[in-house]
Amino acid sequence: MASTPLTARREDDDGSVRQINQYTLEKKLGRGSFAEVYLAKSADLAAPVACKVFNKSLLRRKRTMARTADGVKVTTELDKVQTEIAIMKKLEHNRLVRLYEVVDDDECDALYMFMEHVEKGPVMVHDPSTNTFAAAATGGPCGAPLAAAYLLDVASGLGYLHLHGIAHRDLKPDNVLLGHDGFCKIADFGVAHVFDEQPAGEPQKSLRSLERSHSVAQTGETQGTYSFWSPEMVEGEGGKFNAYSCDCWAAGVCFYIFLTGRLPFYAEEVMDLFGAIEAAAPDIPADLPDGAKRVLAGLMEKDVDKRLTVPQLEADEWLAGVAAARQEETDQGKAPHSMLARLSVSAHDVAAALSPVKAKKHSTFFEGAKKLFKR
Repeated sequence: MASTPLTARREDDDGSVRQINQYTLEKKLGRGSFAEVYLAKSADLAAPVACKVFNKSLLRRKRTMARTADGVKVTTELDKVQTEIAIMKKLEHNRLVRLYEVVDDDECDALYMFMEHVEKGPVMVHDPSTNTFAAAATGGPCGAPLAAAYLLDVASGLGYLHLHGIAHRDLKPDNVLLGHDGFCKIADFGVAHVFDEQPAGEPQKSLRSLERSHSVAQTGETQGTYSFWSPEMVEGEGGKFNAYSCDCWAAGVCFYIFLTGRLPFYAEEVMDLFGAIEAAAPDIPADLPDGAKRVLAGLMEKDVDKRLTVPQLEADEWLAGVAAARQEETDQGKAPHSMLARLSVSAHDVAAALSPVKAKKHSTFFEGAKKLFKR
């Protein structure tokens, strides 16, 4: 695998890495199953960045199996990280976390991903002791106006991904990060999937048709966090389903959490949880606004042909109304769904994932794309 040249590395007396090329690691922000996350500063960037540090040997050893329509697929965590990097290199949208650079350090068997630092972290934090979620701004549920605004941010990011043939497949509050400006960005593309189904020269299908299609974005592979799986994912009969529509269901689960501070479906045993999800009847609190109830019911609709799509969310009068105060920036606050040219992530892109990230300007508002893809 090609790698970004490692030109400088400095370690502290205890052997911990303090500097990689032009980046200085400041403090640890968190730790996951396979990576540590640090706040870092770069001589080339005014704002701090986030740095994910992976141990490649650990990634290679960890193998997972996923059920697909064709059988069982075995992948390593390193495979997933390479795919994540290949996807993030192509993304340019202000509701998606941006990747700046990747450094592959063979000597230390480490991999460093330097990306946009979204200052306030997850939009809501889970408390395992109470199995509830709390927003930093409120200490509990977000309230309808804020929940609606966050949902529209998520919808904008999903719309861009789906139009470019990408299903996120692990949307949850942990992966929705809040910036200092109050807007959200979707993060963590570790199990995202790219569907390369758009024949060259054919007109782009509308986003609504993509998210309702029974012929595109079809997969039998289940990924992500169980509590956010859609009913069609838990049926377990080996059939295929629309991955974009599953993302919309997961957005509904997130919206439920934003509004209530708890999961719509929960059980200690996985099969009990799946049974509750298949029933597809979340307990929607009576004291929520009628508009919130309607959006929740629409996103968490068992029938994919009736489930709300991103364009329907963005056209919803209640969502637009309660989020209006936060959208005063208009063009700055609203993100475009697509770039003029549909991106693609090829097998070559994945193989070359650890090559240098090309410098690119931050996303701007593409009026042409907005007109082209608005249906």
